[in-house]
Amino acid sequence: MKKIFFLLLSSLTCLFAFTLLGHSQTSKKEFADNYYSVLIKKEKQFLGGHRNDVPTQITRDFENKFENVDEVKWVVDDNETTAYFVLDGVNAVTRYNNDGEYISTSRTYTADKLPKQVARFLKSAVKPDFTPYLVTELRGETNTLYVASLQNNSSWRILTILKDDDGVLSIIDEKFLKKA
Repeated sequence: MKKIFFLLLSSLTCLFAFTLLGHSQTSKKEFADNYYSVLIKKEKQFLGGHRNDVPTQITRDFENKFENVDEVKWVVDDNETTAYFVLDGVNAVTRYNNDGEYISTSRTYTADKLPKQVARFLKSAVKPDFTPYLVTELRGETNTLYVASLQNNSSWRILTILKDDDGVLSIIDEKFLKKA
């Protein structure tokens, strides 16, 4: 019995050592990307996943849309697959449905990161006493929505701006809120 136990223990030790040696050529980043960059949501729990758990169609589309992204964290659940990453210094979230079709990408950033076209549009469309504060960009396949919050001393102004597939900007919703 002791011999069997010792033999089993030494076999497991060798297997563990070979596994470690096999990964010695893999950088920490590659190891983390391959083993810890995917979470699988089952019911109310998150389980560690593998990059292979993200459908190939989705990873190909993502890589075509976002070439310069270094690190992506994926969440796969029963309804959709979501990628969390940094794009141009801004946190971004991209969503795909279960058929692998792109849904949208959202980013929230400060006014200094606004695209020039949108910044010029805001400057011409609002009173000069309002200054841009935060913008949430929601990009779909053909259109982009910008929800821009602007402020002055006494109130907030929330504008929803549509950029259509021709690149034309228009205000489609506007709200005013008094500051407390």
